[in-house]
Amino acid sequence: MICKDRAEVRSKKQEARSKRNLFSCLLPLVSCLLFFRSANAEDSLLRESVRFIKDGDYQGAIQILDSIKERYAGTGWEERSIYLSAHIYMKTGLFEDALKSFKKVADGYPPLSDYAEYNMARIYTEKGEYQMAFDILNSLLEKHPLTRLKARAKFDMARNILMLKDFANALKEIKNFIAEFPSDERITEGYLCLAQSLEGLGEKIEAYNTYKFLYYNYPLDPINEIALNKILEIKRDESIKFPPADKREEIKRIEELIKGKNYNMAISELVEMSKKYKYDPFREMVLFNLAIAYKYSRSDSKCIQTLHDFFRNFPESPRAAEGLYMMSKLYWNTGDTKKAIYYSNAIMSKFPKSVWAGKALYIKARIAEDEVKSDEAIELYSRLLKFREPKELAEEAAWRIGWIYYQKDDYHNAIENFRKGIELFQNSQYADSLLYWIGRAGEKSENAEIAIQSYQRLVTEYPYTYYGHRGYERLAEYGIRNTEYGMQNAGPEILEPEHETPTPESKTPDMEYRFDETGKYHIERAQELIEMGFLEDAREEIKFIPLSDEVASLLFVSRLYSKAEAYTDSLATQNRILDKLKNGEQGRLTNEFWSLSYPLSYWEIVLRSSSENDIDPLLILSVIRQESVFNKSVISKANAYGLMQLVPQTGERIYRIIWGGEFKTDLLFEPEINIEIGARHLSELHQVYNGNLVYAIATYNAGPIPVRKWVENFSSLPNDEFIEKITYPETRGYVKKVLRNYENYKRIYGKSGKEDKGCNGGGC
Repeated sequence: MICKDRAEVRSKKQEARSKRNLFSCLLPLVSCLLFFRSANAEDSLLRESVRFIKDGDYQGAIQILDSIKERYAGTGWEERSIYLSAHIYMKTGLFEDALKSFKKVADGYPPLSDYAEYNMARIYTEKGEYQMAFDILNSLLEKHPLTRLKARAKFDMARNILMLKDFANALKEIKNFIAEFPSDERITEGYLCLAQSLEGLGEKIEAYNTYKFLYYNYPLDPINEIALNKILEIKRDESIKFPPADKREEIKRIEELIKGKNYNMAISELVEMSKKYKYDPFREMVLFNLAIAYKYSRSDSKCIQTLHDFFRNFPESPRAAEGLYMMSKLYWNTGDTKKAIYYSNAIMSKFPKSVWAGKALYIKARIAEDEVKSDEAIELYSRLLKFREPKELAEEAAWRIGWIYYQKDDYHNAIENFRKGIELFQNSQYADSLLYWIGRAGEKSENAEIAIQSYQRLVTEYPYTYYGHRGYERLAEYGIRNTEYGMQNAGPEILEPEHETPTPESKTPDMEYRFDETGKYHIERAQELIEMGFLEDAREEIKFIPLSDEVASLLFVSRLYSKAEAYTDSLATQNRILDKLKNGEQGRLTNEFWSLSYPLSYWEIVLRSSSENDIDPLLILSVIRQESVFNKSVISKANAYGLMQLVPQTGERIYRIIWGGEFKTDLLFEPEINIEIGARHLSELHQVYNGNLVYAIATYNAGPIPVRKWVENFSSLPNDEFIEKITYPETRGYVKKVLRNYENYKRIYGKSGKEDKGCNGGGC
């Protein structure tokens, strides 16, 4: 268990003291650790010094680095240590020492030379020597045309010229930066520098327009307040007539607020705009966006009221069909099915050829299905099959027709309609589901041949999906084991065995034939940065590696992302590999591929929390993978935090049970605390439902109230059928994905030995 002092207080003093004690133990191990260095950067002593730096224990870090420099003089280890020492000197204000160290690396160690030169320029900027900083950055770009620091360098060059009050040249440089890097993370700072340059040249109207552009296009950026204050300041000049805000600019600001989920601010400004444009046609757009903001803020009654106002004033609006659909769906979600049907009928009558007509038809069909009006639901779903858009609803309709017949025990028609869904929609997102339920219908009708054929096709073409795993289970009931399917690597492997990640001292063939010079350049730097613990820089460096469609190259890049703890990017690269494969080829992927897709991240913490809460560690990882993709800093739109996406109320309740003391939401960003609380919460739910894993996972996502209702209504069903009856689409999908993750983890790393009542027999 995490000690109370560390979890509650995290005192820097205590950490520094403990690290100094640790250092005394580490020094004798320096040579051993470096000689037997693992390819995994986690084992590098340099990474330990970086941790010391981040925690402010610069003395401990310097001692480690000095030891490395002394023992490995003349090697890359010395240069890396010098580079890290330079960062410490820079952080502690010892600029001359930092400059000497960075200069030595810039001159003598090519893999880090561009980073060293960039940091030298930062120091000169900090010292107020702007021309020197500019000259170094200019030299950097000439010597390193492939550097990923190009955008940073160009922005800093422009800013240094601005600091020299050379407004004309600053204007030229910043315009070039904005034109070349319109999506750069510093783009708002670029526009701010542009406005300041224009002000310096006396171009007040142009400066005003630039500040105005910032205000309306980047409402959530911290610079927005600066822009607003400058607008107000410049407008005090009564000798100049400044142009008013354009309506398109105003609505752009609203759209950005909504996109950024700042619904309250969007609503506040839209209400004022609605008054301002009361008799203006522009009010049509204002009212519709106000309805959208109310919808996303879950103010259903205000959303409906606003839509009524919208329809009354703009009955012929191009967005009328979308507004009617919003009304229909809101009423459906709140259980007022009569009004939902009324507005769906209005869409189908007035806009029969629009995409909204298909969505309206779907709502009517779902309502009929929920009310067990089977014949009406089948007729409506059959009509939906003829709609080309939205295609995903037509695919679901095909599945639901078979599902309705299945629930009526009409297994012959269930099988025929599930098969029809496969025929109508090649590569449907429901293909694995359709095959599974053909198999289940075959079982129910005692047609073993249909069941086995369907399951065998399912596990061959979709071996690692939720339904693929259920297919394995069903085949086992017939005495057919999965030795020839899935992760047994049937057939020749698509991917080669894992190479050790190369370092500058040890290249692998990957570097020689899979990547061009640009790729090799960024790979070399990414590996250096990973080795030293600069993971954020490493992640950005990897993004500059040109990707081909070659599977082995993609795997190599995915591996690099994983070592940089950029698991989201690693999985995205893995998905590119999966997208290239045909049905049935997934079984030829190597275990390395799957271990990257399902990593043992935070494994020591997970193991400890698993033991303390009597919950399978692989289940904890399965939840983390689905909740956050191992991103410890993520915050969801539902205000859930960290690796296991905990809401503050749950976090505080369990935190006080385990550790007591004051709870702060930011504690949920700490992996040890988040995983411990999440594991405790998951264990509690597991016990509440007497070991039924399906119920526990559903509650983890949706909360206890809806799950209690589902259990009351559907607990007599086998778990595979129960999951399909979950009425929340998000929760239904979530349960399937967590169970898929869990099965894949067990297949890759072996079963943990913990049995779950919710995963036996009828599938889960």
